[in-house]
Amino acid sequence: MVSKTEHVAANGSDFKIPFLASVNNTGSQFFEYSYNAWGINSIFGSAEISYGRYLYLTGTARNDWFSVLKQANNSVLYPSVGLSFVFTDAFKNLPQSIKLW
Repeated sequence: MVSKTEHVAANGSDFKIPFLASVNNTGSQFFEYSYNAWGINSIFGSAEISYGRYLYLTGTARNDWFSVLKQANNSVLYPSVGLSFVFTDAFKNLPQSIKLW
């Protein structure tokens, strides 16, 4: 992701001719300009392993590199781990009258 902003402003005070709204019609003028750019580079990965088609272990990781931070500290890692168990696939002989939710 890249973000760029550009700001241009012109202001004035002490109008010379009344009701003529123009910066050139002011006694004192102020001009301002600024430009900013920043970005984030990211990578995402995911892996999943299963056992017997009813137990699943999932791991993910995302890493972001920010251009506005010092290079020694500009990297942030977001890891996650999940474990899932599918009862209906693990126990095929469950009675039909049992509801799990």
